[in-house]
Amino acid sequence: MTNPGWNDTNDDVYLNEVLFEYYNVGNAVRVCAIDPITNTEVVVVGSVHMKPYTLKMNAIRKLKYVLAKKQAEKQNKANQSRAFAKVPFKQ
Repeated sequence: MTNPGWNDTNDDVYLNEVLFEYYNVGNAVRVCAIDPITNTEVVVVGSVHMKPYTLKMNAIRKLKYVLAKKQAEKQNKANQSRAFAKVPFKQ
């Protein structure tokens, strides 16, 4: 079974701006995608024969996945803290 979050477009994550860095490493290209608002960085490695658009879109997809995952973890942590706060104190 594949991870459904990776295959989704994660439309709930809005990226206003993305910075890209390309590095040639032998027969591979290392693409870094950075969200300057959250300072989140992801890395995708692909073949030098791949089109730059494909590498860029894969990096954006991975960045959206990571941001959605962080957002879900933050929401889950907030829900757990609220549930913990509702427990009455017994003496």
